Amino acid sequence: MFSQTKARIIVFLPTMDAPKNTPELPPDYYLHYFRYVLDFVGQRYADFADEAARQFEATFRALSYEAQCLYVRIANRKPVFFLPEDLHYPEIGDLAAALEELHKNKLIERVMPLAIADELLRAEALESLTKAQLEQLCATLDEPPPFAPKKARKADLLNFLHGWQGNFQPHFELIWQISEREVAFWKFLFFGNLEQENMSQFVIRDLGNAQFHDWDETQLSALAHSAQEAQEHFAVHWNYRFFKRLVQYSVPPQAVFEWFDALPKPSFSFPVFDKFCLRLGEWLEKNKLPDEALAVYQYTEKPPSRERRVRILHRRGDTDEALALCLVVAENPQTADEQLFAQDFIRRHTQGKGTFRKTVTEQLLNAPAITVDAGHKNYVEGGVVRHYLEQGFCAVHSENYVWRGLFGLMLWEVMYDSPQFVHHPLQRHPTDLFHTDFYRHRQAAIHTQLNRFTDSAAAWAYAEQVYRQQEGMVNAFIGWHEALLPLAELYFSRMSWEQIREVLLQIARHPKENARGFPDLTVWSETDFFFVEVKSENDQLSAQQYFWLQYFNRLQIPAQILRVCFSA
Repeated sequence: MFSQTKARIIVFLPTMDAPKNTPELPPDYYLHYFRYVLDFVGQRYADFADEAARQFEATFRALSYEAQCLYVRIANRKPVFFLPEDLHYPEIGDLAAALEELHKNKLIERVMPLAIADELLRAEALESLTKAQLEQLCATLDEPPPFAPKKARKADLLNFLHGWQGNFQPHFELIWQISEREVAFWKFLFFGNLEQENMSQFVIRDLGNAQFHDWDETQLSALAHSAQEAQEHFAVHWNYRFFKRLVQYSVPPQAVFEWFDALPKPSFSFPVFDKFCLRLGEWLEKNKLPDEALAVYQYTEKPPSRERRVRILHRRGDTDEALALCLVVAENPQTADEQLFAQDFIRRHTQGKGTFRKTVTEQLLNAPAITVDAGHKNYVEGGVVRHYLEQGFCAVHSENYVWRGLFGLMLWEVMYDSPQFVHHPLQRHPTDLFHTDFYRHRQAAIHTQLNRFTDSAAAWAYAEQVYRQQEGMVNAFIGWHEALLPLAELYFSRMSWEQIREVLLQIARHPKENARGFPDLTVWSETDFFFVEVKSENDQLSAQQYFWLQYFNRLQIPAQILRVCFSA
């Protein structure tokens, strides 16, 4: 049976756990982790590495123990340029000898910043220096700069030194990790991405700072099924990261586009390539290169690519082509944003003359309004919660938190009971979890799981059981806060299982998009239960928020917009 929720308002605050006994890691813990990555990848993808990556592995394994330790320390650092005196590792007895061994084996190089001809590499090398070190560098020039270095900003020193083409006296050397790409390939085949914090996941796990699901390593699936797929996948990730470096160091947009245009395009479908194209297209648009952006967007159908193409076509006068593409989008929208954009664009350009308002604008203008104290301007939802409390209701700012938590609890077994799309033991969730493929791959399992329950009481009992069994385990949808369970119980007690089930199914169809946009507030009393989307005077209603309001109303779950004005 459901208990009666008595709380008037629940405030989400972090729970303070009792201090834990932190395990001690061995001094060379990082080397053990790196060797584990090499062994794991070598066993599963022995034939996938290219010649450079294989040579790197052989060279690394032949190093002395201290040189291996130093290399892993260096490989885990950013940037790839640094001064030798910045290296302080007490577990490495003879640091100079280890550095010399790495240099001899061509894993690092010694360079003077102003001797670097490549513009991007020189910019990275200079960026790694402090302002004081840049001032010292200015003192080595055969001609002084046209300003006082000590009074200049660091940005001015960087710009000046980056463009310096004259002579200079020998100055301090930097260590340059020239094997960055090769080591990145091995890490990629383990983690499936190039995130800088990847190796720290071992530490987080072993110190007990996060509880990871215990995957059966013998059942893990392959990240790639051929050398070509593995190398193309890595190349896309590497090029995407390189694009970010080009932007960071202000490479001209036209040059960036030409670089991208000349890149070999992948013959496999990789989500990161879609992301790459979207980011590059957006950046090109911001830099006033719409035609180049249009060319980039055409490599992907992922939102908002088609919307951006429609907008560019329309702005340059190709309205018929824009409308034709919009009709395609309207017939098969991938997200709520695409659907509303297509509908509104078609209405705007096909209906007769007159005032046109976006669908979300009309919805917002027709919503009721209340006035709250101006002191709530910085937290409008809190002001509306107080309004409902004064009316005798209970209220809480819940937004996406509860629905995401219910999704994670009710579909826990679907996510974790099969290692499909799990490629390494530290993986927090299946790789397809935030794509439409999640539903496509698991449609039968999702429906079987949700059809196990015939009423809210049975579903609530299951959700509570999963919560008790798995509490604290890393889950992309669940925030393990003490407020989740009572709010989940409230939802199950006030809505039918059919209503909750349909919401969870809709999230499952596109978890990344549909796990957001839920109404801000949950409001209830002894007889009432409803959701409220709060909008202050200058707020806009998003397409995803509009989608959930409409969907809730179709399911007969009471939900409304409330506009908020502030008292003088």
